[in-house]
Amino acid sequence: MVRRLRNFARKIKGGAICRTTDNRTTDQRATETKGNGTTDEKIMGEKTTVTKRGELMPHWFIVLFAFLFGAAVGSFVNVCIYRLPRRLSIVQPPSHCPHCGSFLTIVDLVPLLSYIWLGGKCRYCKTPISPRYFVVELLTALLFVATVNRYPFGLEAIFVAASLAALMVIAFVDWEFFLVPDEAIWALGIFGFARYMLSEPNAYSATLSL
Repeated sequence: MVRRLRNFARKIKGGAICRTTDNRTTDQRATETKGNGTTDEKIMGEKTTVTKRGELMPHWFIVLFAFLFGAAVGSFVNVCIYRLPRRLSIVQPPSHCPHCGSFLTIVDLVPLLSYIWLGGKCRYCKTPISPRYFVVELLTALLFVATVNRYPFGLEAIFVAASLAALMVIAFVDWEFFLVPDEAIWALGIFGFARYMLSEPNAYSATLSL
């Protein structure tokens, strides 16, 4: 009788130990699974973000770069808006005041800031400068920012931004002179076709089959 009681006590004690060990093992496994799941989700989220946007740099840096570069391109867009309808070269002569003919220096050509710093007037003859120059630079910068927010930072975003710059030239020349420069149309077509070829994997073979 005593032996039976001792054996029964040993079985109960052994079962309790096993259950305790199993419970700890289960808790540890649950914790490890939860931890691994969280880590995996975090890693997958980071990979998805990188893959989706294709960004190897912080997004705020890309947005800032797009704004500054877009403002600089907007300065060139202003040159095209002024010279293309007048059949002037967009390369020569260098940028100058259309009223007094004075050549502009780097201080006069900083996008957005020069217009504000000079109070919207020529630094030499004090003739008021059209606010269109500031508006075009700002709009182009904002369009470039919208582009990098919509497309991954790469060739596709570059072609889209260039197409938008060409559309800016077309829109403002048409609004002021009621005509559309052929050069802007050609640029828009080239940039749009390049973006199509880049975004469609079978575009090249489909184009050759036409």
